[in-house]
Amino acid sequence: HMICDPTASEVPLAALDAVVTWTRRLHAGEPAARPLAADDPSSLAGETWEERAVAFGPARTLTGILCRPRGGAERGTPVVFPNAGMNYHIGWGRMTVRFARTLAARGISSLRYDAPGIGDSLPGDSARGVPLYDAVAEKALVSAMDRLEAEGHSSATVVGSCSGAYSALHVMRRDARITRAAIVNLQCFHWTPMIGFELDRWRAGRRADGAEIRSGSTGEGMARSPMSRLHETTRALSREAKRFAKFMLRTRFAARLGGAPASDIMAWFAALSARGADVTLVYSQGDPGYVALEREVGPRAAGLRGLPGIAEH
Repeated sequence: HMICDPTASEVPLAALDAVVTWTRRLHAGEPAARPLAADDPSSLAGETWEERAVAFGPARTLTGILCRPRGGAERGTPVVFPNAGMNYHIGWGRMTVRFARTLAARGISSLRYDAPGIGDSLPGDSARGVPLYDAVAEKALVSAMDRLEAEGHSSATVVGSCSGAYSALHVMRRDARITRAAIVNLQCFHWTPMIGFELDRWRAGRRADGAEIRSGSTGEGMARSPMSRLHETTRALSREAKRFAKFMLRTRFAARLGGAPASDIMAWFAALSARGADVTLVYSQGDPGYVALEREVGPRAAGLRGLPGIAEH
């Protein structure tokens, strides 16, 4: 249950608590590690950048890395990097670290941080689940903006991918301090449990995989021909392909009815454009999230054309 898609995974907290309790007994009397309750005065520095850990949020339970140009010669607005899914603040393959330090070399500061329950940030009151597409993640981004404002920055650019893109868009609509945003790989505009990964289907698939592996070690499993097993696998893949094709056909058909529909999503982008915000929506070819965009703003994002500051790539 823990290794499913992060939108549906269930962490075995009771088991982890038992391990922690047992480990503490082995080291009784030694000082316990404590979360970062205040900024770390020490820093890490390279030729063109310097970094330090910061604690922020209402209860100082959020943790991030503030990266600045070495020597303090800042120019332009800083950049905020929310989590992308359950990847903590270093980013997938440490790409957020590379982004931050490259920006610092060009005079731009940044804050990469963890939402409650991800990476180094402590869980909040309701963060025992996964804080990806909900108010918990959005409040964390607002707190990150508050922290930058305390550092003297009245505005910022947010670069959000996947669930981070969802938080970036929704917070930007309400918080005018976010003047620019790169919305990358946005999967949907309104999150519902139906959009998330179906845990029951994943469990059923894992049980079937396990049964297949176990039967392969028995006489019955060995007696089955490779062609028979290939046929079963092909049928399973065909069922999944048909289900996905039906979904794509429904959404594509809806997206092409009547050009660009009037919707609340169109109103969001119109309002952002009117206030002078700069929004770039980035998709890859075949991205299912692009289907959601077409459904809301018309084929090839036609409804966004003519809105200053709003672009789709």
